[in-house]
Amino acid sequence: MPHQFSRQPKPGLLFRMVRGESCGATSPSAKQIDGDNLMQRIVVILVSAEPLAIFGLAIFFSFLGFEDLAVAAQTFSQDTYREQARSSSLDDHEKIQRFIGQFNADSFQLRNRASQEVLRFGPTAINSLASATLHDDPEVRFRAFEALKHLALRGDDDTILRIESVLNELSDHSSPAVANAAQNRLQQLAIDLERVITARFIALGAKVDASYDTFSEVPPRGLVIDSNWQGSSQDLQLVRRLSSINSLEIKSEKMDELVLRSIIELEHLTSLKLETSNLGNHAIPILLHSKSLQSLELRYLPIDDSVVDLLIAAENLRKLTLVGTRISDDGWVELSSSISSDRLDFRRGGFLGLRTMVTESPCIITDVIGDSAAAEAGFHVGDRIVDFNGELIDNGQEFISAVSKCYVGDRVKITVIRSGSEELVFEVTLGRWNM
Repeated sequence: MPHQFSRQPKPGLLFRMVRGESCGATSPSAKQIDGDNLMQRIVVILVSAEPLAIFGLAIFFSFLGFEDLAVAAQTFSQDTYREQARSSSLDDHEKIQRFIGQFNADSFQLRNRASQEVLRFGPTAINSLASATLHDDPEVRFRAFEALKHLALRGDDDTILRIESVLNELSDHSSPAVANAAQNRLQQLAIDLERVITARFIALGAKVDASYDTFSEVPPRGLVIDSNWQGSSQDLQLVRRLSSINSLEIKSEKMDELVLRSIIELEHLTSLKLETSNLGNHAIPILLHSKSLQSLELRYLPIDDSVVDLLIAAENLRKLTLVGTRISDDGWVELSSSISSDRLDFRRGGFLGLRTMVTESPCIITDVIGDSAAAEAGFHVGDRIVDFNGELIDNGQEFISAVSKCYVGDRVKITVIRSGSEELVFEVTLGRWNM
């Protein structure tokens, strides 16, 4: 049996305190606290606390001699127990309706608590909140619209799409107040989503352009998804919400057709690099539906000659780079005869790890890339390449062309002149390009 006080509690006493009404206190100590800041803090605690904690406060107040507060806390504890008992028998829809009904409660604390509680139901609350946006009370409308926005910011792509659909429908409502509120929420939601999803992507391992500042209002322009990505394919689909992105690199086996369709919705995307074995020939017509894409780089996608005609017809592409695909020599000849060399870069996929001056003669190594086959073999900056697999090399372009014909795992023999006279021969197993 719960502890009973000698004084009978007044029903609803604490609720009147929450509304700021007179508590009917008679003891000097209670009157003194009623006007104090402490009282407001106690009320906030009681509104948000569990019944057992409230009952503990009742005993504490009684011990201190604050009988009116003790009686109020005991009453609220009992009311809360009864409320929880009633709520446990309600289904989710009834619970949601109960919280929405508190959106215009007299107590500010109760209104805020109701706004928070309704979010716990997630997408289940969308339809009820949509109906609440048509309420006569502007407070209810405001809180319903805010709840929809917060559900979208917390939800997956399906939830966002549902809420956008609701807001789009409401933006055509006959009531100017409802229509304007819906239009404003749609605009603000797009801005907030870009910021929230960017932060989510960074937390999942994505990289954004160096100029991006998490605290800035300016969205990122470039995004890289690589082996550090810890998210799912479903997470990747949210990329469509990053509307300001114009450069995107994705190296992930989480790529699928749904992610691809999300990518082509980016209306400002001009440069795309993809490396995955999950996308084949079916990916090409989807990619070429993008109206903004100007540079496309595909690495190690299992595409073959059946997509050659589609690639040739993609006149909007100013640069097409194909590395490690299954396109045959005949397909390569067809591509190179239809697309100018300044627009097409075709490589079998073998990676050596050397940089040279492209047009100048002789072919001098200007950089040895770390962790590459060339670095492991022992090439030096300044070495002059004179032979590649029996083919004489006179300049950088000839060298690049020779390497581009090799596959991953090919073993090649390269002859260099070091320090002007020393001739060295290296045998190297080619690796794989790394985005």
